[in-house]
Amino acid sequence: PEIHYFVQLRSSLPVRQATVRLQQIQFKYDKQGEAQQKEFDARAESLLNTSYDDVILVHVEYGSNVQTFERQMASYWQSIREDSVPVDFYLINERGERVSPVKFDAPRNGSYTFDLIFPRLRSNEPIIQKGDKSINIQFVHPALGAQATASGGTPADPSAGSFGRERVLIQYKLDKMSVDGKLTY
Repeated sequence: PEIHYFVQLRSSLPVRQATVRLQQIQFKYDKQGEAQQKEFDARAESLLNTSYDDVILVHVEYGSNVQTFERQMASYWQSIREDSVPVDFYLINERGERVSPVKFDAPRNGSYTFDLIFPRLRSNEPIIQKGDKSINIQFVHPALGAQATASGGTPADPSAGSFGRERVLIQYKLDKMSVDGKLTY
């Protein structure tokens, strides 16, 4: 059994442009009718034209190769109220400062994704400063399998095993996040 999280910083225009291009390929854009292309273009335009000058958008896709685990993950992440943020979810800068998200959005449309918005400034100072070498995203993923069932989750296949609550840490090397010599995140 495995669980996985794909975490992307999507505030950067080049990343959003690449995301739209990937979606075009997956959607088979060139083979769609004019109406479908216009609908796609409207959604893409919204993503491309949104300004993220004062926030950092983090997009997370999650899943598992065990269907019960995937349902338990969805149940956990989608149960977080829209007007709150997940506990123990942080952006951590090079100085060790833990910054909580200001917004959390987990669509209840069947997709195994959620978005977090972090501020770019804290006390009028940039969270990510010139000369920083890395940033981290840290969170705790939910208990899955028998451990989740014991706390009222979806019953699990006992042969699949279980995962306890565990810290997930993703590190981004800032020197790999430059376009034309300018840091983009």
